[in-house]
Amino acid sequence: MYNQYSTSSEDFHNLIRLRLVNRQQQRYVSPKRNRRRRDINEKYFTKYYENERSRRIFKEILSLYEDEHYENHRYKPRSSFTEYSQTNDCQACQVVVTYRKDSKSQSTKTDEIVIKQKINEYDRSIIIYKGYLQKNDTFSFKSRHVREYPFDIKLYVNGYLEIHFKDCCEYKFCQGEVRIGHSFTVERVDKAISCHRCRRQMQREDKKRNKQSDVKKIALSEENESENDEQTRETIDERMFEPTNFHSADEITNHDENPIAQSQSIDRQENQQQKPKENSQEEEEAQTENDNSGNNRGFLQALLSFLRNGVVRPNVQQPLADRYEGNVEDFVVIVFGLKIEEKQLHPIANFVKIFNEIEEMNSFVETLKVERILLISNEDFSGKASKFSSIYHETSLNEDLLERIRRENSIDNELFTMELSSSNSSFVYSYLLKETLLRKDEEANLKKDYFDYCRLHYKDNFHQMKFIDQLEKDSSVENLHFWFKKNSFFRKMINRACRTNEIDILYKIRWILQGLNRKTSLSKPVYQLKYLTSEQFEQFQNSPKDFLSFANFLLCQSTKPSTMEFRSNYETVLFTIQSQNGIDFGESSNEILLPFDNVYQIESIEQISFNENIYWNIHLISINKEENNEFRELIKEMKSEIESPVNLIQFGKLLLANDDYLHTDYFARLLFNDNSLKDNPTLLAGLAAIHHLLGSIDNRKNNHRAARLQFQQSLQIFLTFIPDDHPMLSATYNNIGSMFYQDDEHKQAIIYHQKALQCQLKSSSPDLEAIATYSGNIGAVYLDEKKYDQALINYKRSLQIL
Repeated sequence: MYNQYSTSSEDFHNLIRLRLVNRQQQRYVSPKRNRRRRDINEKYFTKYYENERSRRIFKEILSLYEDEHYENHRYKPRSSFTEYSQTNDCQACQVVVTYRKDSKSQSTKTDEIVIKQKINEYDRSIIIYKGYLQKNDTFSFKSRHVREYPFDIKLYVNGYLEIHFKDCCEYKFCQGEVRIGHSFTVERVDKAISCHRCRRQMQREDKKRNKQSDVKKIALSEENESENDEQTRETIDERMFEPTNFHSADEITNHDENPIAQSQSIDRQENQQQKPKENSQEEEEAQTENDNSGNNRGFLQALLSFLRNGVVRPNVQQPLADRYEGNVEDFVVIVFGLKIEEKQLHPIANFVKIFNEIEEMNSFVETLKVERILLISNEDFSGKASKFSSIYHETSLNEDLLERIRRENSIDNELFTMELSSSNSSFVYSYLLKETLLRKDEEANLKKDYFDYCRLHYKDNFHQMKFIDQLEKDSSVENLHFWFKKNSFFRKMINRACRTNEIDILYKIRWILQGLNRKTSLSKPVYQLKYLTSEQFEQFQNSPKDFLSFANFLLCQSTKPSTMEFRSNYETVLFTIQSQNGIDFGESSNEILLPFDNVYQIESIEQISFNENIYWNIHLISINKEENNEFRELIKEMKSEIESPVNLIQFGKLLLANDDYLHTDYFARLLFNDNSLKDNPTLLAGLAAIHHLLGSIDNRKNNHRAARLQFQQSLQIFLTFIPDDHPMLSATYNNIGSMFYQDDEHKQAIIYHQKALQCQLKSSSPDLEAIATYSGNIGAVYLDEKKYDQALINYKRSLQIL
């Protein structure tokens, strides 16, 4: 019988050989498979680590909004303008403007004028006017935007942004003669329609005038207190001030508002309405018998209405102007009256401006705050202009003049900036700013940000663009220290940023700062020769044993200088520094670069005679910042206040801790507009959190309109990467609604409070306390509008949860 499993001896030996070959192949393939498995496991754990880190970061961001729940949603794109315009009416009017030509214009004939307008909050700006104008020319453009959306325009002169103007509507400019920036005047506006805010403002002014006259008349009458007066006062106080419990400043960050008082006031009103007619008749008779009671009631109503309507609401702070392209160095060169081109001075200075009219030049100079200005003019300005660092009176551009400007604009001519812990209140802020700049940022591409920023500001400077390309080709860390000694854009940008602490430049050059701040141990003292003013030197004498920090990196000598220069009106000071770390350039250079985040302590100050002159030897020693308890205690409070796992949020907190609202707002707008964060949800969330912090500050100052604009900007950023019903947006919606309520725009307040409520109701893990708060806020708005049925529904929902 045939057996299908039987084999011959030859087949058996072949099978054995095949198995041996397979085993050899398995032994050969196995290490490769193991490596592949290790790679897969490594990728898995790396991804797991990144996800866990992202969760921690988002939890920190969510803590700013009192919402610890996060749920992944698919991104929902925002509606386009065509969809938006179907449900929103548009309004249009004709604006007549005169060009005064007091701006940054360089042309002596005609200037190119471009006006861009934003139609609604979802659209980009569109060009509504473009033309070439001379001084005092009048032109007009058609302003068109969604009804109740602000009048938002940007005016450009010869490619420069003259002003970004934003107001509620065009109606207030109908009377004309309104100046916009330095160069434009609105003559009149035709067919303008007042917005809701302007109409309410006009109504308030009319009521205010009427109530003022009533209060003056009633105040002259005699005031007698009675029990009826107290009841009337309680009723008025309850109706007018109780709803604000749900829209207080604390509500911005807390959900623990109590709506019980509101519910009690509604029940009290219903009970009063259900009283028998006999009681109401008795009350009316009692009121007619007491004339003083009626007078006092009218007085209280008029007085409370006057106080409520007469409150002056602060205006939105004027934001800082955008940085001029190219203005990233210490020196600015202004040429007046000479026929030269900017590129002739670019090897010496990057930011060069040429003017032929004195008014234009003065207007431009007024916009410069921290720059050192060099003026080249064919007219004599000596004794007339105090804002100029130097004035060169020349009729032409010659080699001698260029050499003098080159020496003054040298990298060695940097201003000496230092800070002492006792005499300078910003010592802690400056140190924490350096510490934050040196933190690793895994979310951002620091190198790309740096070179993009350099090319933006040096794009017209062919001489410096060659240096930028060279640095990018050889950008090793060791090479950076030699670029620091080179007279180029590299060192000039660092000098400007470290001297002025301008956050936008510092943030963009973090790659350079971190690369230069490498630390190796040093054992020998180093020396730095400086020339101090009498005021600067007195700070050292009056602050023994103080902590000291320098604003910039220190390029020191490893040997004591054998010769010294003595200057009039300056104290010659030799710093002998014992530093724990620094970068040695090698024996051939004899130079040491000390980190710019070093903190020193003054050991001694000695007066020394040298060749019939006197200089001062100040001994400094760097401290161990981790072990020095006095220093740690000095920075402890502010450091704990600003700490955040997201670098961007920590920058915002630090600026606000230094009471620098305007630069925080400028910094946030800059990052959003340059699109460097558009593909990074973590950094975008941090940027939205900064606007939320700014809005909270405005709200605490009762600047509700400014707070609403900040919260709306935060919402706009969030909507770029999460859907519009995400639970994290509920606090932002609620804050916007509260700001509308404070400005008596009840319809808008209800819309945003409803959005906040729906975000939580649709969430898989809703915050019940937040639902109670939002329901109470909706009830407060309805109560203010005397819609008691709707108010009662929302208050009951709030009470059931609480």
